[in-house]
Amino acid sequence: MIDKVTEMFKPATESTLEYVRDAMDRTTKLAQTQFEVVTNLYDETQKDYSDLLTSSAPMALVRDMPRILGSTTRSSAKASVTLLKNAIAYQAEILQLMQNRVPSLHHQWMQRFIESARASAESVDAFMDGAAANESTAQAPRTRKAA
Repeated sequence: MIDKVTEMFKPATESTLEYVRDAMDRTTKLAQTQFEVVTNLYDETQKDYSDLLTSSAPMALVRDMPRILGSTTRSSAKASVTLLKNAIAYQAEILQLMQNRVPSLHHQWMQRFIESARASAESVDAFMDGAAANESTAQAPRTRKAA
C-alpha cells in the first residue's frame, strides 16, 4: 500500500500537486515523530538492556532521517517512507526481544521490590520501636506526676 501511495507523487493537475504536497508534509511529520520514538527507544534500551541490541548498529536504519527531513523532493518522500518502514521494523524487533526477556526482567524487578520492601519494613519497625520507646519514657514522668 505504501508503494501505491508513492505512485501518487506524480502530479498531473494543480489540485493533485497540492494533495501531494500535503501528503509529503504529513509523511515528513510522521517520519519525524517515528524517528524521535526510535531514538528514545534506542537510548532507553542502550541504558538498561544493551545486551538486547544487535551488533549491527540498528540506528543505521534511520541515520539519514534528519538529512531527508530537511528536503521536500519526491525522492526524499519515498526515502522517508522507506526509513519509516525500517524504523517501525526496528521497534518491533526491540519490543519482541524485550517480550522474550520479560520473565527474567520481571523476576529481577520482583527481587528488587522484595529487597526494597524488606528495607522499608525494617526502617518502619525501627521507627515504631523508637517512637514506642519515646512514648513510654515521655509517659512515665507524667504518670509519676499524676500519682
